Amino acid sequence: MDKMFKRTLLGAAVAAAMIAAPAAMANTESAVGGEYVEKLNEFIEGSSLSSIVITDTRYRSKDTGSGYTAGQDYTDYNVGLNFSSGFHNGWLGFDAGGYFSGSVYNNTGCSEITLCDGWDRSSDSLKLTTAALKFKGGETETKIGFLQSHGIGTVGNVWSFVPGTYRGATVVAPIGSWTLGYIFTDDHSAPWWENTNQSSFDDEGKPNGENAFNSLQSLGVNGSIGDVALNLGVGYARIGHGEDNTSYKFMIKAPLFETASLAFDFYGVSSDVDYDGLGYMAGLSYAQSFDALTWNSEVRYADSDNNAAVTPRTVRNYGSNNGTFSQYWNALSDWDQSGQLSWYNKLSYSFGDGWFVAGGVALSTVDDNNVNTYDSEYAVNADIGYSLQSGSLKGSTIKLHLTQLTRDMNDGSEFDWQDIRFQVIIPYNFF
Repeated sequence: MDKMFKRTLLGAAVAAAMIAAPAAMANTESAVGGEYVEKLNEFIEGSSLSSIVITDTRYRSKDTGSGYTAGQDYTDYNVGLNFSSGFHNGWLGFDAGGYFSGSVYNNTGCSEITLCDGWDRSSDSLKLTTAALKFKGGETETKIGFLQSHGIGTVGNVWSFVPGTYRGATVVAPIGSWTLGYIFTDDHSAPWWENTNQSSFDDEGKPNGENAFNSLQSLGVNGSIGDVALNLGVGYARIGHGEDNTSYKFMIKAPLFETASLAFDFYGVSSDVDYDGLGYMAGLSYAQSFDALTWNSEVRYADSDNNAAVTPRTVRNYGSNNGTFSQYWNALSDWDQSGQLSWYNKLSYSFGDGWFVAGGVALSTVDDNNVNTYDSEYAVNADIGYSLQSGSLKGSTIKLHLTQLTRDMNDGSEFDWQDIRFQVIIPYNFF
């Protein structure tokens, strides 16, 4: 407790110094001269310093016939700090960020909230997630260093409460009403892993000390034609041993009328290693609002040439990269088996004073292809929470999430999965 108090006190002192820094830098009577202050203020103008504090309590358990056994049982915390500078002479700046994490208790293993050692959790740890130079030329912005994806094209971010880290470069260039995005990377670490040594696994499921890819890149464009929004992209990865993967993204979204929209999203990967050809996930999403009530209805289908489960990202390895498929149901399963057709319906209600509730039901059927181990699965989930509507801590949220999932196994065995999760999220912008 004393150790934690000292760290908290130190963090508060650092934050106070950062808050005071702009005022001190604005003093043109600085001993180093007004020119120095003027140059430094170029970085401060347009800059931002933000933080987020999270506690996550989770109990996820599974029953395969002998009673429920916990797979995750913890209360972990995560404190993130991110700085983005302005541009010196209108063209040069930098971004930096990181987090400190730890456990109040952890009775299982890696929670993906704290920094982990393989599948085991580490001690309280500090990780740098962003350290990148940025260059601006006209409206085009380029970043080089340890960074995150802009999400245009086929490469997205691996998220916990903070994003993962790519080593490489990104370019974002507006072209009229369209935006072109490019990313190149030769290295990635998930937010819960210190480095890429844990992003590739041997036959026993243990990290083998290798990166999951040699290089990964994506080119994409998004924009609109009238009221119709489009997001297109292609990606390419060299994964070693003479093998490569190519990914494809196509999404279109259009309003049906004032309060409703319909979207179609396709994400495919051509891979001889993972799918003996093509693996893809396609989704149709309908959304309609009725004042404070919102209805989301989403259908998803996954398929692959070798009947393997489909992961909608360029490189399949867990935590090694991410894609940009838009649907996420927070219902335990990935709903990704080859030949699986799934349907999710969710109702969300906002009371207007910060309180909100939501409930969803997912149903699916799975092709009998001698690979899949179950014929169908279904789940129900629910959320209840509150978000602050004003003040310096606006957006701070407490939320309780519940999920129950059941599978109809091919061999007649039982499979039930439960998830109980309580989160406290507190964002704060210093400037």
